[in-house]
Amino acid sequence: MRLRLLERMALIESDPDNVAAPSRRAIMDSVRDHLIEILNSRRGCSESAPDFGLPDFVLIGGGDGLDGVRDLEREFADLIAKYEPRLHDVEIRRVEDETASGRLKFALVGKLGLNDGEDPAIFATHVGGDGRIHISG
Repeated sequence: MRLRLLERMALIESDPDNVAAPSRRAIMDSVRDHLIEILNSRRGCSESAPDFGLPDFVLIGGGDGLDGVRDLEREFADLIAKYEPRLHDVEIRRVEDETASGRLKFALVGKLGLNDGEDPAIFATHVGGDGRIHISG
């Protein structure tokens, strides 16, 4: 499992004598940061990849309530499957949180291929009032 190319280049520039394999935490941080970029991009922002990014939330699904949430979960999963190859077997599930009324929260669960095995990767996400996707984990 590797960091993204520009991250590896920055690491080498910062310390050319210490080019060790990245830690699990560094890879998880890299994946999280890339997920933030992917899920906060809007469809049409890339000429070379017209399907990159989420469509306007108003256009997702046609349904309200649970149908709209399921459509959003599918959009998340499809984008991640296509644009974050380090993470596979991704599942997105809405998390009910009575303390955060009006906030859409999701658990993003997948697997990272690390050290000739698969490591679980779990991220907590929510859609903020500003329309941005916030991810921790």
